[in-house]
Amino acid sequence: MGLFGKKKKKQEQQPQIVHNVMRYVPWNVPPTKGLYRLPAEHESKIYTYYAEPLKNLKQNERFVLEAAPADVTIISQFTNTVTRTEDYGDIAYAYNGLIIGLSSAHAEAVRKLLMGGYRVEVEAYISGYDPNRGFPYVCGLFGFVDDDLYREVSK
Repeated sequence: MGLFGKKKKKQEQQPQIVHNVMRYVPWNVPPTKGLYRLPAEHESKIYTYYAEPLKNLKQNERFVLEAAPADVTIISQFTNTVTRTEDYGDIAYAYNGLIIGLSSAHAEAVRKLLMGGYRVEVEAYISGYDPNRGFPYVCGLFGFVDDDLYREVSK
């Protein structure tokens, strides 16, 4: 028993690493207003930290990633690098519900959409593989958000 007869809280346990994500802190976002897929206008690199979910995809095959409305701390399965999205303003992206990597492309607009209650998707493809480590190079296809929608979520 602690002070005032309350039970002592259990000591906080160390975070469990699940698919290389050490920490996932969801943002306080409103209920979803719908889905917004960014227009596929230009390519930008998505830094791959966990490639296991992508193993059955072929090079140049398009797939869809969903932006995670959360601050994420992730460890690279290839280099053991630890990165926190909140340190650099990056957005974490998931494939089939698993965080696979991060990108700063259009991060401000994506963040505003997420905070405005939208689910955000980005088309992507594997452009090649690292010759030494074998991890995939993922290219996201990003575009500018519709002006009216951007004004709505920027209020």
